[in-house]
Amino acid sequence: MTTLPETNGNQYEDKRLICRDCGQDFVWEAGEQRFFNDRGLAPTVRCLSCRKRRRAVVPNTAGTPTQPPLQHHPVDNADAAMRWRDELYPTRYSNGGR
Repeated sequence: MTTLPETNGNQYEDKRLICRDCGQDFVWEAGEQRFFNDRGLAPTVRCLSCRKRRRAVVPNTAGTPTQPPLQHHPVDNADAAMRWRDELYPTRYSNGGR
């Protein structure tokens, strides 16, 4: 059993936990506890093999956009752009911009 002292007075000790997915007990090591705590992560509820299996199925979305990137399509003809501009600013371009 490993014990790691911390500068803030906390001590991390290996803990025996039961995996939420497979029901097997596993050891959550002191180093992992420190890692989770330093990064502000919630305590683990799954064993290492179930975490790896879950990561393979559910990709990590942290830091990635939730929507696919916008695709820019070129305007097919210049008249369409002018029509859009004229609809948006009808008084500024009274001659239709042509």
